[in-house]
Amino acid sequence: RARYRNAVDICLAEFRAALQKIGTGGQLHQRACDRLLDLPNAMRVYFLDEGGYQIGSNILKQPIPEYSDPRYRPLSEATEANWSRRYYFRQAMLNPGEIQISRPYRSLTGKNQCITLSALIDTPDGKLVVCMDKDWS
Repeated sequence: RARYRNAVDICLAEFRAALQKIGTGGQLHQRACDRLLDLPNAMRVYFLDEGGYQIGSNILKQPIPEYSDPRYRPLSEATEANWSRRYYFRQAMLNPGEIQISRPYRSLTGKNQCITLSALIDTPDGKLVVCMDKDWS
């Protein structure tokens, strides 16, 4: 429990800062999330619409080694994937503006366990769920 709390506490301030940038009209691109991706064990940031569909590709810290094998490359392409059944999405939709933190689970986009931070925010273009995965292996 202490390991989980410590891993989460380290990135909460940066996640809040990224949410503010995006919520005030920051574009959905690498620069809005640079500091998040510099955190220890940060894997990816991605954005979901109100239906749970992913908007754009994952924003990655660096190429993930398992995707260098062509057999696993399709796992990294999550554009338009639907994450509406995921707990972190449902909780974000039920609690607008509050950061949600998942328990560790096996990621569908890779071979590792991860935890996900998520939050539903208002942007000039509408509501958006911002998600960040951290490696938990």
